[in-house]
Amino acid sequence: MAVDLAALATEISVDPQVLGFAGKNDGQIAALLNAIGGSGETLEPENITNIIAQKAVDGAEFLALTTAQQNLWLAILTIGTIPVKDAVIRAQVTSVWAAGTTRTNLVALQTRSASRSEILFGEGVSVTTGNVAIALRG
Repeated sequence: MAVDLAALATEISVDPQVLGFAGKNDGQIAALLNAIGGSGETLEPENITNIIAQKAVDGAEFLALTTAQQNLWLAILTIGTIPVKDAVIRAQVTSVWAAGTTRTNLVALQTRSASRSEILFGEGVSVTTGNVAIALRG
C-alpha cells in the first residue's frame, strides 16, 4: 500500500498518538512514524517466516509429538513464509500444537508491535523524509 499524502499531512498536524511532531524536521518526523512500537500499537502480521515459527517451538514438546504431527509441522515449515491469517494453516497448527509452551509462543506471534506508518498505510510500509516534505509543503 502506498503512503496517502493527505492522510499523512493530517496525521502530522493532529498527532493523535502524541508522538511529538511539533518542532521536528522532516527526517525526525519520518523516524517517529517508522519507529516500531513508538505509538504502542500492534498489528496482526499477514505472514511469519518459518525461522520465526521454529524459534517458538519447545524442543521437548516437538519430540513428544506423534510422527504424523511432526510431519505436518515440518510440512508447514516448508512453506517458508507462513500465512498466519489463513484458516486452513491455523487449523493445522492447532492440530499439531494443542497446548503448551509452543502453542503459547505461536499465539504470541499472531500480533506484533507496529510503527505508526504501518497502522496508517499497511504492514511493512515506511514513510520517507520525502513523503513528509511533500505532505507538509506540497
